Parts: sequence; C-alpha cells; structure tokens
Amino acid sequence: MDSSVDPDSAAEDRTEGAVDDAAAVTPAEPPAGDPEVALPMAPSEDSPQSPEHSQEQKKETKASPDPEDARAKLREAARTGALVEGKVVAIVRGGYEVDVDGVICLCPFNQIELTPPRDQLIHARQIYTFNVTSYRQRGRRVALSRRRILEKEARKAARAALGRIESGSEHDGTVASLSDYGAFVDIGDGIQGMVHVSEITHARLARPADKLALGDKVRVKVLKTDRRRGRLSLSMKALEGDPWENVGKNFRPHQIISGRMIRMTEFGAFVEVAPGVDGLVHISEIAQGAREQYEKMATDGAEMLVHVLRVDAPKKRISLAPAPEGLKAGDVVKMKTLSAGKVIEVTVEKIDKSGLVVRIGDAQTGVIPPNETGTPRGADLAMSFSLGKTLRVLVMRAEKGDRRIRLSLRRADRQEERRQIEDYRKSAASGTGSFSTLGDFFNKDSRN
Repeated sequence: MDSSVDPDSAAEDRTEGAVDDAAAVTPAEPPAGDPEVALPMAPSEDSPQSPEHSQEQKKETKASPDPEDARAKLREAARTGALVEGKVVAIVRGGYEVDVDGVICLCPFNQIELTPPRDQLIHARQIYTFNVTSYRQRGRRVALSRRRILEKEARKAARAALGRIESGSEHDGTVASLSDYGAFVDIGDGIQGMVHVSEITHARLARPADKLALGDKVRVKVLKTDRRRGRLSLSMKALEGDPWENVGKNFRPHQIISGRMIRMTEFGAFVEVAPGVDGLVHISEIAQGAREQYEKMATDGAEMLVHVLRVDAPKKRISLAPAPEGLKAGDVVKMKTLSAGKVIEVTVEKIDKSGLVVRIGDAQTGVIPPNETGTPRGADLAMSFSLGKTLRVLVMRAEKGDRRIRLSLRRADRQEERRQIEDYRKSAASGTGSFSTLGDFFNKDSRN
C-alpha cells in the first residue's frame, strides 16, 4: 500500500508504507523505445522547466554513505512516511531510477508528476524529495512517489485559494470530469467544484453529458463553499436568469401551447412548457380512464398540446388543461359566458366523489354535485349515469372565470316541471287546451 505525506494524517501515514522483504515491486507501464536510457548530462540553467518542477534543485552530496545505513533509512521511511531525497539517474522500463544515498530506487512514470510527463527527459539529473511507497527484498526493490508530495502541496494551495472564494462570486472554468450526477469544473488554482445536474441548465437533463463535454469552457456561480471539507458547489443555470420572468408575457389564458409531459402525480400531470417552467394539468382536468395513458406519456416525455387556464407568475404557477380537439399551438379558445339560471346541455366526462364532471362545449367543464343529481343520498352515481351521456342542467354559478361551472340536474328538472305547469295553466285559461287533466298535459309534453 502507498503512504501519504500529509503531516495532518501521521497515523495513516505509518500504516500505508509497505515494508515486505519477500514481495517484489510491480512497475508501471514501460516507455516506448530502449529499455534503459542513461542520463549523463544535467540540463543547463537556461533549460525550460514546467511549473510542476518548481522544487529547487538540491546540491549533490559528495560523501558516500554506507549502503546498509541508506537501506535502513529507506525502510524506516516506508514505515513512518518520512520523506527522502534522491536524484534521477536513468530511465528504465516502468519509470525513473532514483539514487537515494547510493541505493537505486524506482519512481514510476505516473508518480513523478501530477500527470505522466510528456517529455520524460525533463527530469534528467533532477534532485527531488520523495515518499517511499514500498520497501521490498531487503532494499533491492524500493518504490518512490513524488506525485503525492505535489498533490499535498496542491491541496494546501487549493484550500488557501478556497478561503478567498465567496458565495455568489462568478468564475470562468473548464469541465474537468463528468458523472451521472454532475460535472466537476476547474476554476483555477487547483480548485474544482461540482455543478449538480440540476444546476447545469433550467431545461431538464437526463445526464450532464447531454449538455457538456470534457474541456468545455463554462461560466459558473458559487452557490456554497465548505472550507472545512474543501468543497465547492457551483451553478451554471443561476447565470441564465429567472425563467419565470417573462412567463406573464409569453403565456396568456386560453392560449393553446405545446409542452412536454415530465411526470404524473396523484394530483395531476406536470408539463414543461418552457425551459425551467412547468405547468400543472390538475387531476380533475384528466378524463376518467386516461390516467394510464398520461403515465406512459410522462415516462416517454411525450409532447402534448395544452390549454392555458391561468398564469400566476409571482407564485410560479400555470394551470393547464388538455387542449380541445381540432386546435393547434397558437390558437385561442373561445369561452362561453354562462349566466346563473340558464339551462344548457352537457356531456358526462367523469364520475368521482365530487359528483358528475361534465364537458360544456370544447373548453369548459362543470360539476354536478351528488345532491344535485336527483339521486338518493349515498347512491352510486355510476349506476344511474354513463360516460358520454347528454344531460340538460341548470347553471347555478360560474367560478374561475367561467372555467369551472356548478350545475344542477335536479333544479333543471324542477324548472322544466314549473314551465310545463305554467304552460298548462295558460292553455287552460285561454280555453285552447285539449287536455282534461294536468297529467294528460305532462304525458303529451313528455311524448314531444
């Protein structure tokens, strides 16, 4: 196992160093070309070096230490996590040969820098500080890592930089990695934060890769900093503005619009009508028996036409209904104005606990409460009425802008009876009636 160089984790360090005289080191993948390349010359002072090679080159020690003492030092460093100093002397299969007080050790290619070097010769004759990650075969197999030291330094620098970052600040960054739940964005100074999939855009995404790719340049806003854990929560959609800002201008009552079904709940279906803007088709607007179809549409993310009933932008609510047949996006539904006391014809659309839900024309609905159906109290309405049946009902009152109408079948029947009685009286008074009794008149009127 490898050892950590973090001084704050000394206990962990002492357990990670592998000290096993019986096992052998497994080197990293060998480089292409010759199996061993000697490095006879040190680079001049003018030779370019990458920023990751910022460690100051140490002076070589002329003394020749005892190899046994050097091995003992390496063994103890592997056990305790102490650091050792060594010089890169050759490139071999799997990595770099490093001379540590006369003992030749191996530093794999992927452990010399934070990322494997593109130019392997750039480390020629450099003296670095290393972790001893394993000590095996009595010092004949010793593995080193410089990368852990660089990672620790990078973490310290990132924590320091994180302390200067404030919530609400904006930064340019680069997408460093993607997962199913979000994207990690590098905003510089070794700092990476996560943009949760729900914070990438107002539009719904199944996965971040549907919107982003590695290396994309993005602008992010800091939502939250957790300096104790070294975590940074970022958002891209916070810079897009409020999607509800122009809802009142873009959507009008009784307008037909296109949307995408996103989920079905106990109280209705949610439809995305714009990125970040969802409307609700209340369960009372869904025809009886159509719930299964709506659930499938939500699973498939199907497109559907809806009728805008009400828009409440401050509360971020849009009430919707299925669009009447024959209309298309952009059309406007013409609503009928119904006055109390008027008798109209309706069609039974649904039977539930609220009574009979009926359709009035193309875009309006009404409700006949159970006590207004003319059936005995507690009766099963489904036994007396069938879906699609046409009824003559009396308008009791209109609610919600003539959208939801309270109706009465019982009162319509009463009004019809009073009309028939009044017609009989008028007929009898004028002497033009040909009926001897009121019952004969009703029988004639019912036949008509």
